Amino acid sequence: MVTEAANPNLSPSDVASRFYSPPLDKALELRDYAATAIAATTAGAAVSFYSAATTAFEIVLRTAAIGGTVDGSNLWTITVTADNESTFTSPITLLTHALPATAGSRRFIVASEEVQRLAVIASMTTSPSLIRVTATETGTTAGDLTYGCWIEPVSPV
Repeated sequence: MVTEAANPNLSPSDVASRFYSPPLDKALELRDYAATAIAATTAGAAVSFYSAATTAFEIVLRTAAIGGTVDGSNLWTITVTADNESTFTSPITLLTHALPATAGSRRFIVASEEVQRLAVIASMTTSPSLIRVTATETGTTAGDLTYGCWIEPVSPV
């Protein structure tokens, strides 16, 4: 499920320029939005995630506008995966999202069944699950990619 990450309490003129989010836990940051733009497929460093401590979480994705030609043959795709090994030989895919050319912020809820799969992975070792983000370029005409990605806990209802 994708929900926009804009604060509903802002006036319409403010929504486009502000990103609403709780304070960022840097330990759950998969990619810093302020990092240098990437020009080719790049996997980020993995972060430790203790899935047994939550029933659901959100993956938040923020992107700048992508220059060049972005269409069905030339685009960037974001994939977030989890594994219990740092080599990511048998990862679970938590998210795959093809990016539009426009800037934006999106939230993706990782529901309890995926969290349970992570807990099973973590129980196979004494280590937490590892989660990382990969940006994959398809084609040659999409411009460089500036993006940030992080994990946020979902508050119980």
